[in-house]
Amino acid sequence: MINLTTTLTAGGAAFTASLVEAVEAFTIVLAAGTIRGWKPALTGSLAALGVLCIIALVFTPLLSLIPLHLL
Repeated sequence: MINLTTTLTAGGAAFTASLVEAVEAFTIVLAAGTIRGWKPALTGSLAALGVLCIIALVFTPLLSLIPLHLL
């Protein structure tokens, strides 16, 4: 049986961690855009987002192969 409190706590922690990482990434793009110009900063951001999507599409199906009882 799934415990709702545990699920919400874990989900909230993961969301907060992701939000912190997004703010850090935004800060880096903002700094790079201010110093070097917006075209390279946005091009790099779009390239990184594309690579992230490809990695997620390739490796997400492999998560089902991990035996959770060992974790």
